[in-house]
Amino acid sequence: LPVDLWDRLMAAGVSCWGASAYKGASEPDGVWTPMVHHLANHQSWIAASRRVKLSGIFLTGWTRFNHTAALCELLPAGFPCLVLCLATLQAGGWHPSLAHRVLDPIGLAGISLSPSTSVLSDLPLGRFPGAEMFQHLGRLESLRRMLVRLEENRRLFCPPFTRRLNPPMWQQLYDQTVGIVANLEHIAVVLPVAGRGLFCSDVMHEIVSSKVSALSSDVLRLSHFFRDLLDRHKSPVRLADVPPRAVNPSGDHDMSAAADTAGDTVMPAASPVSMADSEVVVDAIVTVAADGAVVAVTDASKVAASSSTPPPVVSLGDCAQFSPIS
Repeated sequence: LPVDLWDRLMAAGVSCWGASAYKGASEPDGVWTPMVHHLANHQSWIAASRRVKLSGIFLTGWTRFNHTAALCELLPAGFPCLVLCLATLQAGGWHPSLAHRVLDPIGLAGISLSPSTSVLSDLPLGRFPGAEMFQHLGRLESLRRMLVRLEENRRLFCPPFTRRLNPPMWQQLYDQTVGIVANLEHIAVVLPVAGRGLFCSDVMHEIVSSKVSALSSDVLRLSHFFRDLLDRHKSPVRLADVPPRAVNPSGDHDMSAAADTAGDTVMPAASPVSMADSEVVVDAIVTVAADGAVVAVTDASKVAASSSTPPPVVSLGDCAQFSPIS
């Protein structure tokens, strides 16, 4: 707002009111009410009231950003924030003691104003209308945050964002998606039960479909992504499985180990390779016994020097199957 707006309104004889927000003005499709954010909003209005004579301050709670938008936080999720904001206005400012004074009577003693993901997943059952929904919505927000973290890990550990293969990490991420889906299925059952007597059936149906089911679809998409990675890379060669190369006193690589394993399966190893548009030149050959054990690693350039056959060339897709885990 322009700095002189309040002065011009007062000079024109306009009666000025403030309008704060205790919920629903932070995310258009929010589930959880960020209490610290809304308390800061009320403190700003208190500071404005000391500069300008306000007739009063309305506390507003947003349910949608417009009539066609999705639901944002429901009243049960915003109720603790409402009592905190009211206490802040009555006291003329925020003080930590206010949290104990207003949250203890409604059964939320000691709750953090900025709870972590783990705290949200295990909130206490309060003593106010909609307290059970408050619990379930906290768990739902916890799962939403876990999905955000999973998306970050996908970009950190998975192709096409990295060429390094890491099936153990993919398995861990996949297991997390399975757990999230199971929790969402539980919330889809218990949330409508907790909302009986508070919201009509249409509202509860919208909450489940737009908050729970939509989130479940996103998690299932990630779950299929990780499962597909695991299926395509079932037996990668690990760096820990590859023994050091044997070197002769002359400096040449020892080829005897490879010669002794004639007839065993030979496959390319994804040691540092020369990149082309869609092909790579194999720099090393890993010899694998019938039981899957790595027998020897030989230098492909040495093999090429002793024959007229050039070093083998494989597609990137074939080579990726044997990329080591770092």
